[in-house]
Amino acid sequence: MAMWGGILKGMNENVAENLAKDKLDLMRSQEERLEETFQLNKRSSIISDLASMTASWDSSSSKKNKNSSTSSSLSNDAEHINTLVAIEDMLPEGSPLVLKLANAPLESLQEVTTIIANARKASQSRGLPFTDEAAEELFQDYYTTTVTKKSPFNADELAKTFAVKLDEDAGGGRTYADLFESYTKDRSVTKGFIVQNTPAEPLSVQEQNALTSQYNSMLRASLLAMADQIQLNIANGNTDENTMDRATNINNALEEMKGENPSNYLATKLIGPEVGAQMIARNPRLSGDSYRSLINKGLTFTRDAMGDEKLSIAVKSGLLNIGDSYFHGGSQTLSQQDYQRIMGN
Repeated sequence: MAMWGGILKGMNENVAENLAKDKLDLMRSQEERLEETFQLNKRSSIISDLASMTASWDSSSSKKNKNSSTSSSLSNDAEHINTLVAIEDMLPEGSPLVLKLANAPLESLQEVTTIIANARKASQSRGLPFTDEAAEELFQDYYTTTVTKKSPFNADELAKTFAVKLDEDAGGGRTYADLFESYTKDRSVTKGFIVQNTPAEPLSVQEQNALTSQYNSMLRASLLAMADQIQLNIANGNTDENTMDRATNINNALEEMKGENPSNYLATKLIGPEVGAQMIARNPRLSGDSYRSLINKGLTFTRDAMGDEKLSIAVKSGLLNIGDSYFHGGSQTLSQQDYQRIMGN
């Protein structure tokens, strides 16, 4: 009996020991949960208090940046690059506007694409082409302004205020030093301002055809006046060795403008620069890149003082501009150097 009593006593002691251990583990687990709850509430309170403390100086844009995720930031970067590439494709190669927009905020880039898209839609609805040059003419300039706001907080002071250590766990794999960093950084906000040109309403196809007809009518009227003057000179005996050649050239030009397939080729060679300059004087819009070609094709200038003078008039009137083709002792393209020389720059 004594043996069985000893065994029973030992078993009871083991049970009591296990119960005590389980109770201790339970108490530890409860303490850990309480500690976790305390730390969670502490972090939430600190974050809430931080938001209140920084609200007076933290701009909405900086809050947005502070709360945005890495994936969101990468997405914005990708959209910024894609939009800038799209604008580069919409404008002429080497456009200075593209360089100015390189560091522009996304909202400015999106505004540029919207302006160009609306202008293209308006031109296409009128049956007109829309070129890269026309897109660039929509903008006069672009300005950016960056404002930096210095943070009045530092990490050490914040740690002292909230009674935490900077290397202490702040949750989410961050320390309090990491958490405070976004509140102690200086805030920078960049805003862009687009200065738009106010281009004239584009000419419709019908209006362009009317201008071409007007150009031909002015060519014909000028040739008829010249022919009449030659006949008068002949009647008065006021002629020279070139009179009959001029009369023949004028007559050929007038004949070419008649019939089922009229052409102003010869007329333009004879008096195109003068008539074109007159039309631009009446309607300056014709000197623009979109319409100049209506009246400056096939311009011909002789290789003498008179031809040089006519070329100067054509350039200064806006009938010819850099890159335009003409004949001056052969086919020529107006270079920037020749343009500046003629303009006196």
